[in-house]
Amino acid sequence: MKDEIDINNTGLKKNPFKVPDGYFEEFRETLSNKIAEKRAPAGVGFFTILRPQLALFSLFAAIFIIGYGVFSLFPGKSNELEVIGITANSQLLDEGFLKPTFVDFYDFEDDTLYKQSADIGDDELLTYISEHIDIVTLASLD
Repeated sequence: MKDEIDINNTGLKKNPFKVPDGYFEEFRETLSNKIAEKRAPAGVGFFTILRPQLALFSLFAAIFIIGYGVFSLFPGKSNELEVIGITANSQLLDEGFLKPTFVDFYDFEDDTLYKQSADIGDDELLTYISEHIDIVTLASLD
């Protein structure tokens, strides 16, 4: 069982811990000396100042070299194939093998297939739009 403690006992109210004499005066001097030692310069050299800038420059140089290597190893798509495809399609369109789209109809005034019927009626236009263009495309137009 637990022993009961008498709280009225004066011996229990006495603080058993004591600070040594002159501790705080000595502590102030000791602390000031330690701070002065830490603030003393440790010999700052040229390389110590230049090191962060050199590291940053090296990082950018490495990123540039890696990027240059990737773009030189894997060149972009050539436009020559696209130009050849456009000219081939326009030739097929002129010869009547390809059916022109709605955009082609308005882009080429000299189109041989539709030269006689240059006027489009409102009914034809609405029919074409309802059959070939979705609502999302129409909503995105200004």
